[in-house]
Amino acid sequence: YGSNDWYYAYGHNTANQIVRDAELMASLAPTDGPRPFTVVDDGWEENPQAYPDMAALASQIRGHHVRPGLWIRPVLAKAETPAGLLLPEARFGKGGNGSGDPAFDPTVPDALEHILAKVTQATGWGYELIKHDFSTYDLLGQWGFQMHAQPTLPGWSFHDRSRTNAEIIRSLYQAIRHTAGKRTVIIGCDTIGHLGAGLFDAQRTGDDVS
Repeated sequence: YGSNDWYYAYGHNTANQIVRDAELMASLAPTDGPRPFTVVDDGWEENPQAYPDMAALASQIRGHHVRPGLWIRPVLAKAETPAGLLLPEARFGKGGNGSGDPAFDPTVPDALEHILAKVTQATGWGYELIKHDFSTYDLLGQWGFQMHAQPTLPGWSFHDRSRTNAEIIRSLYQAIRHTAGKRTVIIGCDTIGHLGAGLFDAQRTGDDVS
């Protein structure tokens, strides 16, 4: 239990406000028993001026006797990423089926390293919870409500064609779990429920509450 800034800031927030969230959680939580979390959700990566030091922010949250958490989008790649590390745009269908953001192909070893580096970065900063998001959309090119009986569109594949998509995704989840370590709480968001079973501590299964 605790706070998540997405539901009031929707990506437009600051480190100072996150610290105030932690103060509020500390004031509301019972003095005994498990401590609450304060989770920094989407938006922090795009606004370095508002979040100048993510490790210091985790320390400040913890200084209020609250557990720090962080949202990441691990499969997302930068625009300048070499094409050999990326999934084909064809997964979005003809003309694109959404944002068309570039994404790492987890079956390419060097690409998987980039994915897991985001997990290592978060835990290295001192965050005790990781909420990893967007991976189903980034990997398969569709939102769940668009899939119906067909989770992927035809005409593309992962680099490794020796495994099924389910095996590839489960392997990615296992790698994220192993990299995060047993003590890190992991929330899967836009993840596939049965493939994350036994690996994630919780999974978000609904749309934004607003």
